[in-house]
Amino acid sequence: MVSIVWSVSSNPSIYRDGAYSCCVLEDTLFVIGFDETSGLGKQRYRIETRRISDGSLISRWSDDKAYSFASLFSCVVVKNKVVVVGATESSWSVVAFDKKLNVVARKDFEKPRFIPYSVDSDGDIVLVGGVELVGEKGYAIRVEALSADDLSPIGFYTSNPMGKNAGAYSIIYNPVAKNVIVGGFDELDGARRWRVEILSRDLSLARIARPDLNGSVTGLAVDSQGFVYAVGRGGMAKIDRNGGVVSATRVVSGAQVIASPSDSRPIGRYIGVVSDNGFYLLDKNLGMVDRAIFAREAEATFVAQGRPAMDSEKIYIAASTIVTDIDWGWRIVALNPSPSMFRRIFRT
Repeated sequence: MVSIVWSVSSNPSIYRDGAYSCCVLEDTLFVIGFDETSGLGKQRYRIETRRISDGSLISRWSDDKAYSFASLFSCVVVKNKVVVVGATESSWSVVAFDKKLNVVARKDFEKPRFIPYSVDSDGDIVLVGGVELVGEKGYAIRVEALSADDLSPIGFYTSNPMGKNAGAYSIIYNPVAKNVIVGGFDELDGARRWRVEILSRDLSLARIARPDLNGSVTGLAVDSQGFVYAVGRGGMAKIDRNGGVVSATRVVSGAQVIASPSDSRPIGRYIGVVSDNGFYLLDKNLGMVDRAIFAREAEATFVAQGRPAMDSEKIYIAASTIVTDIDWGWRIVALNPSPSMFRRIFRT
């Protein structure tokens, strides 16, 4: 059955604290987001490391300086370090940490004006995808390629079809097709519609997929055959390795998605979707297999465009809990995704 293994809360401040993504390095879980420990409206990058066995806190890191807007959004494990990306109102950042939360490399960029919502890697190159701010009110898809060794920039790609605005919330490397998948939206039709771009490893555009879904892609995952699974609050789509849309549905929607690149445990040949309401286990035809509904507590649960993580036993999810407009917290959950009967989770 899809069941909870452990669930822990973190409330660094009495104000707004939010969590976006998880990464696993050996026996340590990294959870990233922001805190307001410096005061209301004074946000800082924040990371917590926790034991994968029970979620207990190992260590924490917060940036030295606070801003009116600051958050880490996504992370990836590469070359035995965790690389995180984030932005403030004046710059965007890429930071590499070792297992003990020591900073081993950091780059902060004032230009271009860019919000890096997602990061992935092929093992040698760090791929960062997000939204570039263009002019006064415009925006475009942007991908940055950085060296995995020292985080130095080595290339970039931008896309803004017909100058009508576009953006990306997720990026993933497809090891089967050896290409880069960028998921987001465009506004070619006057409203936000799904857009998935397939790039070569050198960031040349190969193909565009536009599933018939409103809103934006917020999460991407790749399975053992190279099929891509895209999810957003407007639905879900399955895309082949060449960019052809295999199927799309509005029945299942969410913010994050996870699949196994080798059909291995814990998720095997299934696909996991994370939404504000729960975790959904699907087959590869996007049919529902099992689900776990988040228990209704006093606070609301919000899952942002980030990414879950997994090891050989569990899937890890980072979420934010919202009590009031100025009182938010972190919630970190470990799930066993074995399919079975309906199960409610988040009861602590």
